[in-house]
Amino acid sequence: MALELELIDFKKDVLDNNIISIVFFHASWCRNCKSLFPVLENLEEDLYPLIQVISVDAEKNADFSDQYEIMSLPTCLIFKNGILVEKIIGLNSFEKMKEMILNV
Repeated sequence: MALELELIDFKKDVLDNNIISIVFFHASWCRNCKSLFPVLENLEEDLYPLIQVISVDAEKNADFSDQYEIMSLPTCLIFKNGILVEKIIGLNSFEKMKEMILNV
C-alpha cells in the first residue's frame, strides 16, 4: 500500500534510500489518477521489495508539487538511489509502468 507523503521523512525514505521510489502525484478530482492508483498498488505488490510507492495529494502539498514542477496529473516521479531518473505523466498500463520502472 502506498505511503502518504505526510507520514514519511522524504529525505530518509526516498532521497537516502537505495530502493526505487515512485512518487505518485494525484488529486481527488482526477479520474486518471483514480485509475492509476490500483496499477501502482499492483506494481508495488509485484515488485516488492524492489520498489515503494509514495502518494502525494498535489493540492494539499502544493509547495512540494511546485518543487518538482508538477504541471499535469497524474505524474509519477521515479527515484533510484535518491536520484530522480524518470518523470511519467499521464495514465499508463501495468505492463508499460513495469517496463519503465525496471529499465531505470
